[in-house]
Amino acid sequence: MKTKILILLALLYLGTSNSQVTYVNIEAQGLNNGTSWEDAYTDLDFAIENTPIGDIWVSAGIYYPSTDLDGNIPTNETLKTFRFKKDIAIYGGFIGNETSINQRDWVNNETILSGNIGLENEITDNVRHVVSSEYVNLDEDSILDGLTISDGYSYYQYEGYNGGGIYVNQTSGGKFILRNCIIENNFSYRNGGGLYVFNSDPIIENNTFQNNKSFKGGAMFLSYSNALVKNNIIIDNIADDYDNVSSTALSGGGIFVFSYSSPTIINNLIKGNFAKYEGGGVTIDSNYHTIFQGNFVTENTSIDGGGMYLDFSETYFFNNIFTKNLAIENGGAIYMDYTPGGPEFINNTLSENTANQEGGALYLASSNINIVNSIVYYNIPSNNQIRAGNGSNWTPKIRYCNIENGENGIVSTGNPIIFENNLDEIPMFVNVNENDYSLEAESILINSGTTSPSIVSSSWIGSNNEIVEFPSIDYAGNPRIINNIDIGAYEFNSNLSIPTNELQNFAFYPNPSTGIFYFNSQLNFESITIFDINGRKIKTIYKESNKNSINLSNYNNGIYITIIKINGIKYYNKIILNR
Repeated sequence: MKTKILILLALLYLGTSNSQVTYVNIEAQGLNNGTSWEDAYTDLDFAIENTPIGDIWVSAGIYYPSTDLDGNIPTNETLKTFRFKKDIAIYGGFIGNETSINQRDWVNNETILSGNIGLENEITDNVRHVVSSEYVNLDEDSILDGLTISDGYSYYQYEGYNGGGIYVNQTSGGKFILRNCIIENNFSYRNGGGLYVFNSDPIIENNTFQNNKSFKGGAMFLSYSNALVKNNIIIDNIADDYDNVSSTALSGGGIFVFSYSSPTIINNLIKGNFAKYEGGGVTIDSNYHTIFQGNFVTENTSIDGGGMYLDFSETYFFNNIFTKNLAIENGGAIYMDYTPGGPEFINNTLSENTANQEGGALYLASSNINIVNSIVYYNIPSNNQIRAGNGSNWTPKIRYCNIENGENGIVSTGNPIIFENNLDEIPMFVNVNENDYSLEAESILINSGTTSPSIVSSSWIGSNNEIVEFPSIDYAGNPRIINNIDIGAYEFNSNLSIPTNELQNFAFYPNPSTGIFYFNSQLNFESITIFDINGRKIKTIYKESNKNSINLSNYNNGIYITIIKINGIKYYNKIILNR
């Protein structure tokens, strides 16, 4: 009996060990043992060293690393780093009196992990990695949440020079979670200015990556990684030369996906990024498949592939919007170079992209792409919406799409393309000035797509024998009407979409917004409810309140779902918060 009780107690301890909390507050004046807010550690590195397992709660303030990856104080101060350990979750955003993790506010109580340990305005003496993990195989209990990670500098002479903000290098298939963080102002002279991942399958969710720089993957670089990259804002990151050090591999201003990686990249805002040569927003250069779904890719710039550069990868594009991207040479939205696996390009919208040479929307160098149910309209040059260069082994297929100027909008050389059942009709977008590319009720594109199994499979076998499913929802998260599917990223449904006559009087603006979304309060709505992307209710506004705006300034950047109730019927809409 005694043995059974001891075993039970051991199991109970193991089952609840991650609930124990270590407290960190840089201004604490107590015993400095981490047992409470009063007696919190004042040094985050010391807290990490003395926490074998569990959660670390960190109050607002600026924290600098003090030890290296081995827990020692290095003679070279740039080797200092916050260690990212297995079974340790680090949460920021506390004011220093909370009793529940749900009480924290990481927007107003900013917890900054800074690599700026030297001169304030000099980056070359900053730490090489603000946060790092090497060869420890992180797991799903390894979490960074509600933190600002900034000012790392992986310089050229350093052997690693990857991952200025966060550096994760595992031996075999680890995991970790990066959530609700801001990764900003980090530099790397090789790969992943903000985040470098090798041999790990993280969940990267609800973060903002901004103003990070690298040769490849200004915001993030993924290698040997099946990451889930979801609901992030990836904005104003750069892949370019720096400080008189040059490279010929300047690619993926926002995201770079490299060898043996099969990530799922879903519901992200990828905006205003720059790559000198390839893939202003994203570069995918992996021999495994990638799922790219529900992303808004806009205002990115590069020589080739203003929005994206695709090389060799088997990629599944579903429900994405590419708009206002610029290629200084070819492929305003996307440049596809040698993609024999036949990318599936289904229900996407490409509009208002520009290429100064060829392929205002798409440049297909050598591709067996299958383009279905997609809108390719208002791109420049208008008579060169798609440029296809087809050798004897390449046969791009374009079917049930809406192409400006029809076949005259496509320039093709070599092997003939397959061009079937396509339209050339004004799309009738709701409001392109507000980035709303949904369809008016009168659009001929409604119910004009196809789900024929000979053209659109309900599922595919991916590069690692995984099943890739065609999504049952559209860009806005509304159900697809499979039997009468629309062309483009949105699915129109009068039971789910606000009717056109009411939509003219009801719109959230600006969208994206830096915090306050306005709407016409005269519309006869009953209530507006806001949910985050995980389905958590944020707030509800009732018509009786006479409000004409929603203030999300205190919430994390990301995509939010609104449910507008009108005459007892619920209508869905997507808004984007981007400060």
